[in-house]
Formats: sequence, C-alpha cells, structure tokens
Amino acid sequence: MYEGEHDALEPTPERKQFTTGMVVASPVSPGTKIDQLREDIARKWRQYEPAFRQAEGKSHLTALSIGWDDECKRWESQIVELNQLVSDYNLRQRPSSNLEIFKLRLESDELKEEACSGKAPRYLL
Repeated sequence: MYEGEHDALEPTPERKQFTTGMVVASPVSPGTKIDQLREDIARKWRQYEPAFRQAEGKSHLTALSIGWDDECKRWESQIVELNQLVSDYNLRQRPSSNLEIFKLRLESDELKEEACSGKAPRYLL
C-alpha cells in the first residue's frame, strides 16, 4: 500500500453515520405488518358496514360497493407482499415442520376475523 491509500479506504464521519444507521435500523417484522393490515381491515369494515346498511338509493350502494372492492384489491396486493415476507421469515427462522407465522388469505381468514364481526363479505352487492 502506498502512503495515503489507507486514508481513502477509511470512511468519513458522514459515511460512518450513514452505514451505522443502516445497520442499526431493524426491519418491521411480518407479525407487526400483519397486525397493521388486520387493524386497517377492521377499521374500514367499521366504516363501510353501517354506511352500507343505512345507504339510500342504488347509486350510493354501488359507490360503497366499488369503494369496498378497491379496499379489498389493495389488501390482496398487500397480502401477496406479506406472504412473501412470511415465507422468507419462516425459511430463516424455523424448520418447515414448525412454522411460526402462517400465510394470509383475505376471503377465508382476514375478512372473517373477530374485528370484522366475523361477517365482512368480499363483495357487498
């Protein structure tokens, strides 16, 4: 090594702070993201369910149905991403015979959660 070459390899204080921040920052666990998704589904159902029951007129029912369908499509795409995180997490953390986190299914599981009174349908109309 030539003189001064070693100095070029040493990170500057700004780089040290940047790399340290990256190492220290921990990703959100799949379990936390799943809880956030379930809270979002429950919150939206608490908004849509009474609005749908009290809706007057076909145009209002149609608008609510379209809005609910949009929410379900958004959740389905989030579930695809979460299921990939769950797969990756399970591969890293546990043997396949003892999975810690199970994959999500919107229609059969998440919409039937207690938070949604166990009766949130996939389609309102």
